[in-house]
Amino acid sequence: MANQLPILTRNVLATKGIEVAEYTDEIRPAFNRMDVGQVYGFKHVKDSSLRAVKSMFEKDSFYEKKWSVIGMDPIEKVIYVKRVS
Repeated sequence: MANQLPILTRNVLATKGIEVAEYTDEIRPAFNRMDVGQVYGFKHVKDSSLRAVKSMFEKDSFYEKKWSVIGMDPIEKVIYVKRVS
């Protein structure tokens, strides 16, 4: 499937030199706290909910702030998001 996210685990991220700033299950407060370049791990959240909040925050900032969903860990049920700008 073309829409599947890359599989990422804590070990894969560490190997790539990516540090996860925080693991959380609260989407909106975490998007407010994220700084440019930070990666957050969202535990036990629906992909559709995460993408909806991401879209809303980007629109609210008139696309000055952008986030990227970089992958997921299907076993731990974590979706990793990075603030790009």
